[in-house]
Amino acid sequence: MTIAEMFGISDANSAEMKGRIKTYFTRNDWKWLLVFDNADDMDMWMEGSNTSPPLKDLLPRNHQGHIVFTTRNRKLAVKLASSDVIQIRELDEKTGVEFLEKSLIQKSLLSDSHLVLALLEQLTFLPLAIAQAAAYMNENSINISDYLLLLQEQETDVVELLSEDFGDDGRYTDIQNPVAITWLASFQQVQKLDQLACDYLSLMACVVPRNIPESLLPPQSSKKMKIDALGLLSAYTFITIQTGNASISLH
Repeated sequence: MTIAEMFGISDANSAEMKGRIKTYFTRNDWKWLLVFDNADDMDMWMEGSNTSPPLKDLLPRNHQGHIVFTTRNRKLAVKLASSDVIQIRELDEKTGVEFLEKSLIQKSLLSDSHLVLALLEQLTFLPLAIAQAAAYMNENSINISDYLLLLQEQETDVVELLSEDFGDDGRYTDIQNPVAITWLASFQQVQKLDQLACDYLSLMACVVPRNIPESLLPPQSSKKMKIDALGLLSAYTFITIQTGNASISLH
């Protein structure tokens, strides 16, 4: 059931319906919470189109309500929430092991701590990737060593592996889970926003993924272009910038 149906708003076109929903939330004096998951599209939220205003203009506001956004785009997070941004860091080793243990059927697979750590590092401690790996091992009765070997296969095979859908009780049934799809959605957003950022990412993908010197990147006509491009890649968590030694690491 949609929000409009819940409030009995059905006799309006799409644009008018959004405005009426905003009014409904704004004028009613009861507590409410709106959650916008995967709010990643900068244009949709901040620019709008010829036929509809930007979504930020349709957000209801009153002292009783709260809005939560989840996004992979830190720049958009700042525009929507100003300083009220909580950055979810990658899992630490202890939490990563606990999450993997909870996700696996065969707990005995965790007996080799070196293999477990190697897998978590290969998956960059990304919860979605860990959940997908555990689901694949559960379904195919393979161990961690076998899964690590699969990750060393040719690029097309690895993409196919990371494109496999898997069950996850914590997500909606009509949402696709695979890591590859999530990564591709983020990459397409970056591609649309800044070609230089894509060029940088393509270059860095061809070298060692850790501690890449910033000096390796081709010089640009302005420092701002470089800062914007790297900032965008960092905002989408493709990279981490180490300011201390002017280097970059890929996720």
